[in-house]
Amino acid sequence: MEKEETIQIGPRIPKSLKKELDLICVREGSDVQDIVKKCLEDYVKEHGEGNPAYALTKWIEEPKFKAYPALMDPSRNWLDYFSNCNREEAEEIYHKCTGIRENARNYF
Repeated sequence: MEKEETIQIGPRIPKSLKKELDLICVREGSDVQDIVKKCLEDYVKEHGEGNPAYALTKWIEEPKFKAYPALMDPSRNWLDYFSNCNREEAEEIYHKCTGIRENARNYF
């Protein structure tokens, strides 16, 4: 298997952050490069399918348009959403998800 070509990047961070990061690396047996690489991989995985934003014109074209987290988004996105919505919206989502679940059951 051919090894993927890599490049080096180097963000500038405060000395205090680097000092704490070094202590964590010693404690966990890792290194800064591994941690930064993991953070970047997680970020790309979460945002790779597209920015979770909608064009502002969507609300002009469809005044009743509602923006929700994507179905397969991390649970924390949904928890954040539910903490800011009213009971009516939460019930609407609950019933929609129940329908999706019932439809999905037909495929397994």
